[in-house]
Amino acid sequence: SILGHMRSGTTYLHYLMSKDKQFGYCSVYNAILPHVFLIGGKIFKRLIASSLDPTRPQDNVEISIDSPKEEEFALANMSKTSFMFGFYFPKRAQRNFEESVVFKNAEKERRHWQRHFKFFLQKLSFVNQGKRLLLKSPANTGRVKEILELYPDAKFIHIHRDPLVVYQSTLRLYEKIVPMTCFHQADAEEMKEFILQSYESMLEKYFIDRDLLRPDQLIEVRYEDLVSNPLGTLEGIYSKLQIENFSTSKDFMRIEADRTQNYVKNKYAPIADSELELLKRRWAATAS
Repeated sequence: SILGHMRSGTTYLHYLMSKDKQFGYCSVYNAILPHVFLIGGKIFKRLIASSLDPTRPQDNVEISIDSPKEEEFALANMSKTSFMFGFYFPKRAQRNFEESVVFKNAEKERRHWQRHFKFFLQKLSFVNQGKRLLLKSPANTGRVKEILELYPDAKFIHIHRDPLVVYQSTLRLYEKIVPMTCFHQADAEEMKEFILQSYESMLEKYFIDRDLLRPDQLIEVRYEDLVSNPLGTLEGIYSKLQIENFSTSKDFMRIEADRTQNYVKNKYAPIADSELELLKRRWAATAS
């Protein structure tokens, strides 16, 4: 499972590793129609594909009906527990985050999430013919313990990035997406506070949960290293997690890395000194 706060490079890593044919993954189609993708056939798939934009609105990353997609969208479509609901109801985003990601005083929600997560993965495993599943969800950074309870031998890749860039990019994400999805408005200061709080609490829980893992179950990588040396970073991941067949898949991953090497990243205005000091103070404990 690929972990990391949103805007930390999880999608790029997911796209690269999905080129390894030994893995199955959740596609855009699976995520949009988690209830019926086993029986929906080509008609539903064609209908959805025809309505998709070719790139994501927040960062212009290419996307198609068969692209890898985070399973969080499937959970939002098939259950009552998902990080995604914060985009629909931003004024209660923090409460939703606590109930559906870090499960703070939320035992009922924790069991509900585990039940639906397991059910979806069973369907995903079936449609991928029993292949090892390559999952990716930023929200799962706060759910390592809960995933281990279901799958004790699960392996995790945590990708992290310069927190200042993560903050700016996450803020841009909410500015782009929330107006298109929300049922009520939240002002900019409310969203900034949610970003600060959710980052703190998710990383705090992750640092606790990672102590439950064996050495061969976790590797932590820097986004900057992945971008500057994608194949070297991937080889390190395969070695640390004892995943076989890197040599037979690296050429496919090299093609994907080469294809996206000219991708133009978003640019951001300089952050105010007062906001930068607040960020450093609030997120100091997450630098572990």
